[in-house]
Amino acid sequence: MTTSTTTTKSGATMFSCVTSPALSNHSPEMVARGPAVKVTKVSFVNPASHARLAGLLFEPKSEPASERRPGIVVVGPMFSVKEQASSVYARRMAQLGYVALAFDHTSFGESEGEPRLNEDPFMKAEDAKSAVTYLISLPQVDPERIGGVGVCGGGGYLPLAAASDPRIKVLASIVPHTAVKEQVASGFGGLYGNGEKILADARAARLAYEQGQPAKHLTFMPKISRFTRGIASLSPKYRDMLKAIDYYEDPNRGLHPNRKKDFLIWSAEKMAAYDVADALPRLESVPLLVITSQRDYARADGEKLYADKKGPKEFHLIAKAGHFDLYDLEPYVTEAVDRIRPFFLQNLR
Repeated sequence: MTTSTTTTKSGATMFSCVTSPALSNHSPEMVARGPAVKVTKVSFVNPASHARLAGLLFEPKSEPASERRPGIVVVGPMFSVKEQASSVYARRMAQLGYVALAFDHTSFGESEGEPRLNEDPFMKAEDAKSAVTYLISLPQVDPERIGGVGVCGGGGYLPLAAASDPRIKVLASIVPHTAVKEQVASGFGGLYGNGEKILADARAARLAYEQGQPAKHLTFMPKISRFTRGIASLSPKYRDMLKAIDYYEDPNRGLHPNRKKDFLIWSAEKMAAYDVADALPRLESVPLLVITSQRDYARADGEKLYADKKGPKEFHLIAKAGHFDLYDLEPYVTEAVDRIRPFFLQNLR
């Protein structure tokens, strides 16, 4: 059994207990649990990228509601596709009675956009705003009650979107990874030298592409030997980061053919220019729930996001869970959703 804590804006601390993790929310058993959900393939256009984005719309599979339902835009981790963590939380939100949208960002998965696999935080924020536009066009969605749930990188991209989109009334950032420019400065953890080198290589590759050369991509998850993994596991931070392999390469969890291991090298240029702190002054009136975990390699990002955010906010720490556990594993996802439920009910009335 593990213990978790919640800190509210008033400073009160609450404790809850959970059992050891077992099931993935990607499993048929978890999908079958709870109220039935209707999933529909949809598409919509992002005017900023001129790309048609592919989405999955999750709705309660019950009698039509007597009134319009609130809508939720779900933005997943960096480099991910809609069938992964985004769908986990979209399904769980639909089970709570929301109309939730998971989607592939511009140049990812089944969405349009060239060159492919461009991890551009600013365009991803525009994608999210386009998703809001699609949601409020639906007759079953109340355009005055729109929220956002972001996971990992999405936990920072959604606040960036909401800073210039007042239609988004409430946010939840789950294990937010916001130190993106620092990630570039480190050469992606030393995989590609240092920040100066990768930015120089990125600029050269972009200019070559503009002259007709093929786009250049880098591998985000290179193969790691058992020995290297053993050495890296001696560090709690790197031990948690290595769990990305456990999630993304497990067919019972996050492995999906639409998700690629590469990313466009000049994504680094936009990533180096991104700082979620730039958005926070425009978010003072938007309630923000930050959920992180005790063993999250990016825990400091969530703590800083919460500390820097002015106005209504709440912080929740899930004990003994790592970053990637919150993508799909029980009981951690349920604990996160149990915190989102009252927060969104209060702020989407």
